[in-house]
Amino acid sequence: MKWFNVVMMVWCFFVFGCKNNSTGPNISGPLSDYFPIKAGNVWTYSGSTTTTEGHTSNAVPGTLSILAVNTLIGGNPNAFVVQAHDTNNQQNLAFCTNGKTLFLYRGAADIFTLPGYLYWNSGGISGAVVAPGQAKTYTVNKNSLSNALPISILHQPNTSIANALLTDGYSLQITGVAKGTTSLVLQRTDESVADTMTVLIEIKTGGNAVTPPFSSWIPIWQLGSSDGETMYSFDTTYTFKCTKDSSVCIDDISYQATCQFLGTESVTALGSIIPAEKFLSIYSINENISVGGSAVFHGLSANASVTLWLVKGVGFVKASYSGSGLNAGTIVGGTYDASGILHGFFLSPRITYIDYNMISPFHGDTLVVNTTALAAPTITSTAVLTAKNF
Repeated sequence: MKWFNVVMMVWCFFVFGCKNNSTGPNISGPLSDYFPIKAGNVWTYSGSTTTTEGHTSNAVPGTLSILAVNTLIGGNPNAFVVQAHDTNNQQNLAFCTNGKTLFLYRGAADIFTLPGYLYWNSGGISGAVVAPGQAKTYTVNKNSLSNALPISILHQPNTSIANALLTDGYSLQITGVAKGTTSLVLQRTDESVADTMTVLIEIKTGGNAVTPPFSSWIPIWQLGSSDGETMYSFDTTYTFKCTKDSSVCIDDISYQATCQFLGTESVTALGSIIPAEKFLSIYSINENISVGGSAVFHGLSANASVTLWLVKGVGFVKASYSGSGLNAGTIVGGTYDASGILHGFFLSPRITYIDYNMISPFHGDTLVVNTTALAAPTITSTAVLTAKNF
């Protein structure tokens, strides 16, 4: 995982003030005592990645900046907007706090526009959701936010539903025309052998490409005690019938996140050795999949741990990530007929289903379930605070 990925993930896990807890850290007082949420504040981090073989690579420095505070986003008037930036990437995200919990905004893209990314799935399928009249740009990446791929459009979408064009050799702009479902086909231009990917496009009012039935604001960090706390636990089930043989596909998905206070530890940051409070968060996704009444897969689809070191009045001074997983998003589009057949598509961490009869220029359908066991983490990425402007 590159520096940008680490920082974007770890930014989601700041600790804010809450009541005293006898079994946890002695944290009390106003929010500003622990993390200065003020427009214009900037943090600069350096990063590195170490493989299980012991090889270490360093990444370019990057910054986190607060662009705006007390901003109305997704019905919350006290949201704040953070920009993460390095020489290759830039992304804006919205956050808010409630008590001891930090929330990330994942609501309608036409309320708060987030830059989009499509990860290359060789010979496979990706997805995008755009509102009618909205133009949304996606950067196509190989396996990280800093590894953009040169592409061309091999097949255009149905222009009565959506238009597509390349804004440069790496970015795809999709404009919604009318509600409906269509697709386009991309081809890499840096390969001697044709390498293509289908992008399913759904044009609908509101929504984005993360469509489990979560609320717009998702809890992503919570101050944990030394005993550990579950900050988020959510189970949901998707059921649909396939076009080809009407077989029933059931995907039970469970999301869980915990946070635990590990104690005080001295770390090197800001050019000196400083005491910091250490926290560990564990994130996991499990899927239980059956097709036609037969069990197909049961187990982990994602598993990650984030260790965070916090200093009062500064924010996080060090963070470490280790994990592995498939695409965590779940996308469903199209319509169900009276018998429950899905005329559209369903993408989860392990399932790819598409009824091509609904999507030009292809016909037929496909259902693929990835049953490969989740690989053990092979890298550890770390970000360390080197400078701040406040």
